[in-house]
Amino acid sequence: MKHETFELIGRIGERLTVALVAFMVVFFGAWMIHDHIDATERWEDVERIFDERKEAERQRAFEASLDNFARKNNNNDNR
Repeated sequence: MKHETFELIGRIGERLTVALVAFMVVFFGAWMIHDHIDATERWEDVERIFDERKEAERQRAFEASLDNFARKNNNNDNR
């Protein structure tokens, strides 16, 4: 009787262990996929912000070159 009870407890324990490991694999796998998607979205935001800043810097440089060109032309006209 005692031996059968221990065998039954052992089999239940094995099944619970397998179920727990399967749950952990699924749960952490889903968590990693979700985290990867979030990281990808954040990286896309970083790239977008970087591109916007680069474009703004390009625009400022272009406007500065136009101002510089206009100043040079004004100096030449005044001579």
